[in-house]
Amino acid sequence: PGPTLKPTASPTIEAVLRTTEVPTTSPTPKPTAETIPAQTSSPTAAESPTVPMCEAEISTDEDCYENGDDVTVFFDNCNPLIDDWIGVYPDGTDLSVLDEPIAWVWTAGNQFMQIPVSSGNITFSEARG
Repeated sequence: PGPTLKPTASPTIEAVLRTTEVPTTSPTPKPTAETIPAQTSSPTAAESPTVPMCEAEISTDEDCYENGDDVTVFFDNCNPLIDDWIGVYPDGTDLSVLDEPIAWVWTAGNQFMQIPVSSGNITFSEARG
């Protein structure tokens, strides 16, 4: 039926349930009945994705070295600064007084210390001490 010329006292609902064996090639004249999921009374919070926390790490390629061995140091720095450096110290050095390393190098990427570097590796060639 088409639209009425005069409004009715209350809304009228005309539902036609139709199923087809195969999808139609064009839109149907009326919406087909389908189940609509129930809405919640208030928004539900979605779980926020977990962001891995940065953990600063430093390690070497070996646990023990002979005098004159190459020493490769690997580092991950969460908050790099342009004046970060890595030093090599003799075994037993007092960690509260680190003012005399055997060797040291800037981690800043170049000799002008313009680029903070967050991770990498540095090799001290023929470290002696």
